[in-house]
Amino acid sequence: MTGTLFFADPFPIRNDVRHFEAVAAQRWAAMVESFAEVSPGDYRLFCNQATYHQILAQRPVVTPFVLTTTPSEEDRLRASAPPWNEAGIALWLDILAGGGGRPEAQLYGEILARLRSLYDFTTLVMWGGNGTVSAFCRENAILPVYMELAPFRPPFPSAYYLDPRGVNGAHSAAAVGVAQMQDGDLLPVEIVIDAVNPSPLREPSLYDGKWDAFVVPGASRRGTDRRVLVPLQIRDDANILLNSPFKSMAEFVRHCLAELPSEDTVVFKPHPGAFHRGGIVLSDHVAARREVDARPNAFWDDAKVPPSDYLAYLRSFDAVVTINSSVGFEASLVGVPSVALGNALYRPKDAISSIAELEAALANDPRELMARQGTIAAYLFKTVFLNALGLQREPGPFEARLDVIRRIGDPDDCVNYLDTVARDIPYQTWRVPR
Repeated sequence: MTGTLFFADPFPIRNDVRHFEAVAAQRWAAMVESFAEVSPGDYRLFCNQATYHQILAQRPVVTPFVLTTTPSEEDRLRASAPPWNEAGIALWLDILAGGGGRPEAQLYGEILARLRSLYDFTTLVMWGGNGTVSAFCRENAILPVYMELAPFRPPFPSAYYLDPRGVNGAHSAAAVGVAQMQDGDLLPVEIVIDAVNPSPLREPSLYDGKWDAFVVPGASRRGTDRRVLVPLQIRDDANILLNSPFKSMAEFVRHCLAELPSEDTVVFKPHPGAFHRGGIVLSDHVAARREVDARPNAFWDDAKVPPSDYLAYLRSFDAVVTINSSVGFEASLVGVPSVALGNALYRPKDAISSIAELEAALANDPRELMARQGTIAAYLFKTVFLNALGLQREPGPFEARLDVIRRIGDPDDCVNYLDTVARDIPYQTWRVPR
């Protein structure tokens, strides 16, 4: 067994030292607590001081396995973080891209070297991605592994994924084709989910038609016209910064309204986090709403949809257009055609990627598009997604995935990596009795 370090980025993203608190203090701390019962010397968690104190309060049993920033490192990190404006975003993008010789990159290197002097880890797991950290790993014979939430939320069960190449649009699955995902042993998604949690996909009759009396004023169906959902995202989120062809949500809205037929009823769903973050994120949403309000066939829906009604809400639309939101993948799970205009984990290299292609697919035979999207979803559940409950119970499934990553070696050998997972450990964490 080799040492594994869970690395919660200490940089104050958005000037928030608690940015990765939920990841480290809840998700990773639970995993380390469970794993340490089996192999206490094989896992450590690194975080900044603010996150450490949350772990101390919530899971004190984990603190012997936690490494933290020093006071000097904390001071330097705070001093290096500019206000979260265009300059702050540009700095963060440089760090994500590898640092480019910036002093912040040197600080990361110093922190990582100190950590390795305290704990001899050969695998580093990071949440999301950070090119500066990845560069240090490559230069020091450390295996970087990237972890994120799977692109679905309640009422679906919680799930993660690990990958040797990256997250979201940089994930291995985004580099293969749909033809390579064809597998005679693929299980329907509802059967996979049902192994750990009663599948919300089992009884579509429970939610079909529930939202036909649409709740957005003026946005009810007009005869046979289509109703299209467009979920907005957070402008300064790394997933958008690195994977979107649009510089703002306002630009994205303009593109959608220009490309979608004027006969369509287009409903824009603001991201709930935009109003909490404020600043440039909120101003971008405000600009996007101005674009929506100027069009008679466009509507802004800021009503909260509870998880119990979410699938019914999705099923009330005829199509979903997104940059790379989880809503696009969730729509495909419930039989609603969708297109991701940006790079996404669930958008293979030969999937449709434009509104024009979506229009053509809908005009031709939507069943063909849905069959392709069904194949993609089933393949991802077999080779990519890890049930959170199964992953947290004991280190076996986690180490099995790391073992495949180590055996393949080359992070760009995507087909070989995913084929090996499909052959050796398919559905591993989903085989957990309720």
